[in-house]
Amino acid sequence: MSVALLKDFLLWSMIINFGLIFFTFFIFLFAHNFIARLHGKWFKIAEKDVRMTIYASIIFYKILIWVFNVIPYIVLRMIT
Repeated sequence: MSVALLKDFLLWSMIINFGLIFFTFFIFLFAHNFIARLHGKWFKIAEKDVRMTIYASIIFYKILIWVFNVIPYIVLRMIT
């Protein structure tokens, strides 16, 4: 695999992952009450805990994007 192909792969992976996280954020932003009630009923937990879990999941996903997409992309751009 060439370095150029790897850079393109990481760039598109980063774009798709950030698009997915923005989509998830906007769904959560506009439908958080519905989502919290629905998941609260399914898993028998408080709506506040559902919101915190979803928010923590979004943060964790952002960290994964940075570690596995953004930072390797930046490093490849710096060394080539």
